[in-house]
Amino acid sequence: MNEALLGDVPTKKPKVSVVMDESLKAALEKWAEKESRTVSNLCELILKGAARDAGYLDASGDDEEGND
Repeated sequence: MNEALLGDVPTKKPKVSVVMDESLKAALEKWAEKESRTVSNLCELILKGAARDAGYLDASGDDEEGND
């Protein structure tokens, strides 16, 4: 789903800005569209998996101190 269609969806989660190549942005948009996700949601999913694999999050998605 495209973020432009959703507008500003309110969230209590912290926001992070990321600078990337246009080609990576386009690839993420295509991937997110295929999975009916926003780019933001897709990035969160990818980053959670990477943080879990690196040992910074436990299997439940909480960080090592138990904070989500």
